[in-house]
Amino acid sequence: MSKHSEDRDVFFCDCGYTEHMFIVDHYDWGNGDHEFCIMPLLSPKPLLQRIAYVWHYLTGKQSRNGAFDSILLDAEDVERLRDNCDRYLAKVKEQSDD
Repeated sequence: MSKHSEDRDVFFCDCGYTEHMFIVDHYDWGNGDHEFCIMPLLSPKPLLQRIAYVWHYLTGKQSRNGAFDSILLDAEDVERLRDNCDRYLAKVKEQSDD
C-alpha cells in the first residue's frame, strides 16, 4: 500500500494561469520500492480541438514528437523542486544503506 509523504509540493506556472500546474510527490510502497511522481494538470481544450487531436492521433498524423505544454518556474520554485528531489534521493539512499 502506498503512503503519501509530507513531500507533496504543488507548482504553479509563473504566467499566473492556474491550470498550468503540476504536483510532485513521493511514494513508498512498503516493500523497499520508492517512486518519485510528477503529475501535470492537462490543459483543457475546446471540444472541437480535442476531436481534431483525436482524429490526427487515430490517423497517425500527430507530430512525431507528441503534444507538449510548458510550465514556467521562477528561481524560488526551482529551488523548491530541487529540495524536493534531494529529499527523495536522501530517503532512497537511507533505505538502501540499511
